[in-house]
Amino acid sequence: MIMDVTSFLGNVVEVECGESAIYIGKVDGIDTKLQQISLIETSLNGKTLPSSVVTIKATEIQNLSILSQPVTKKKESVEKVVKSEKSKMKERKDIKDTTYKGSPEVQAKKNIKQVERQSKKQKGNKASSIAFESEELDADFDFEGNLALFNKEAVFNEIKESIIQGLSKSVVRNFKGNENVLESEPVSLRQIKVPLEHVGKEYTTDSGFIVPAISSELRKKVFAQAEMAGLSVTQRVENAGICTCQMALQLVGGERRMCPRNAHQPPEIVILASPNVEGLQAIAAARHLANHAANVTLYVPEVRSIVRPQLDLFSKTEGRLITRVEHLPSQPVDLVVDTLSSNESSEFQYSALLPVVDWANRNKAPVLALDPCIRSKQVNLVIKWSIALGLPLISCSKSGRLYLADVGIPSGVFNDVGISYKSPFTDKFVIPLYD
Repeated sequence: MIMDVTSFLGNVVEVECGESAIYIGKVDGIDTKLQQISLIETSLNGKTLPSSVVTIKATEIQNLSILSQPVTKKKESVEKVVKSEKSKMKERKDIKDTTYKGSPEVQAKKNIKQVERQSKKQKGNKASSIAFESEELDADFDFEGNLALFNKEAVFNEIKESIIQGLSKSVVRNFKGNENVLESEPVSLRQIKVPLEHVGKEYTTDSGFIVPAISSELRKKVFAQAEMAGLSVTQRVENAGICTCQMALQLVGGERRMCPRNAHQPPEIVILASPNVEGLQAIAAARHLANHAANVTLYVPEVRSIVRPQLDLFSKTEGRLITRVEHLPSQPVDLVVDTLSSNESSEFQYSALLPVVDWANRNKAPVLALDPCIRSKQVNLVIKWSIALGLPLISCSKSGRLYLADVGIPSGVFNDVGISYKSPFTDKFVIPLYD
């Protein structure tokens, strides 16, 4: 029989929600419709919580233990009477030296009848105080023996089961348009597998999807295969620029900051673009940011033929192009996007970057690095966020909080170079990765 869950209000319970979260508190409410319990006087991992009420959903509960039950005044008065009468009985025993004659079975039956008579007497007269008749006390009721018959553990287990059953009862409710009525099959979280010779560090997404890092050699094969399949470098650069623009807009305030009503306070963003493929991606991002009403300053230390097409497009925006360090903004800016370090080319002299890096560190604006590599650490640029393209690189040392961008490479291209691949991006083009 399932007990009424409301009868457990006031119990002190220990609720385990994983190894890192153990709550201890008094049950203040049980909502079977919402499938949750409310605790008061709560502590988390031994520390008292300032919140007056803590609500825990049934789906979060891994284990629930009842530490103690509430003691009512009536129960306290009964215990006092029982202790007093036990003391009197012991005194009578010492004086009369009486002994019980009969089998243990007979004694047990007699004790049960005495309990039943006492229970009926209490129900019949609730207003009167609790007392034992002298003729019943003469029978030397076996308090110790009957107390041993009480299975405390079994009762607590029954209470715990009743609470959990009450919380987990199926509830009929109306589903929203974006909710599934039928539960889907469990999804395997390791759906990207790389050849063993290229295995390195692994990351996870918000949904627990495992994303492996790959070697720079394998990524070059992926990009080359993508070009053979029809995804040109220009298309890949454009996709990387759009992803970088989207993330940069969110970092400077998103919709609230870019609202037309805030046109008098557009974000100030500086793009540091190297004269190589990485720089092309940064210039594309600069064009998109300027199109979204950001004040963009594009720094290109050396104008080469590879970047001229993208610079020609950028010149059609209201963004500002500079080639000298001294022309960088002297006032603080909202964001710096960096592509001065390169994974694909080593022609650019990194010694020329030191004045730019010094400016960025002095400006103290947060830095977003696009596709950073191991050389990012060599110039000591302080990076807060970084974006990897397609899959993260093993050779890239940790450069701030890592994100992954979808640059439009189909799963078949990954499969062609030996990578078993299923997209981890779901409904987004840029997702965070965790160690």
